[in-house]
Amino acid sequence: MIALKRIKKLLRLARKSPRQRRYVELAKRISTRTRTRIPRELKRQICKGCNALLVPGKNSTVRVVKGRLVVKCEECGRECVTPFKPPK
Repeated sequence: MIALKRIKKLLRLARKSPRQRRYVELAKRISTRTRTRIPRELKRQICKGCNALLVPGKNSTVRVVKGRLVVKCEECGRECVTPFKPPK
């Protein structure tokens, strides 16, 4: 419980800080040491290539292509593809 609270707090602080990669690395390290999962909605906001916190329009682009959500990191160029089913 304490680890999850700390992970969420670090990722919240990473949005406002120029040291965002350090905060993301600390959150990941806490997660692995305590065997606590990072919540899915927060995990999708982290680039797996460079550990940057992805903010759409600022350092990432988001597109919907053929039923898939494609998020591209502008810092390292890595793309993350997630299946996407639009609401009816």
